[in-house]
Amino acid sequence: MDSTEPFYESAKEEMRKEILRERHYYGDIVRSLFFAGAIVIAALPFFSAKIPFPKEFALVAILFFVVVAGMTDPVRKWLAILNGLISLIALAGFEYNALQTYTYYTQYPWFFWINQTLAINFFFASYYSIKTLRGMVLNT
Repeated sequence: MDSTEPFYESAKEEMRKEILRERHYYGDIVRSLFFAGAIVIAALPFFSAKIPFPKEFALVAILFFVVVAGMTDPVRKWLAILNGLISLIALAGFEYNALQTYTYYTQYPWFFWINQTLAINFFFASYYSIKTLRGMVLNT
């Protein structure tokens, strides 16, 4: 038996894991969808009186999206979990706002459409975040 054989087997296993990780990594898509959430920045000055929480919370949330999007990578599992949680919470929040606006504030159709667009955006971000997390969990 060759003394270098365990090294090669270990290297082959690491390469296999890296290939699987890349195949199941959708963090770049999630990052792009988080940046698409920047619609909030453009809409906030026009609809700040309509959002059901303080404007400061919206600004902190926007900054949080940007920081997490910038940190997303294929190695850290906790970031994949965080991406999934953020996108699910954003999906629920924006869809709730869209339903409330459609039901009670019919005179603001743009506010409805912005919320609905953001909900759809975070629906896809949730899907790709969970898909990335599943790949990380299955490949460890």
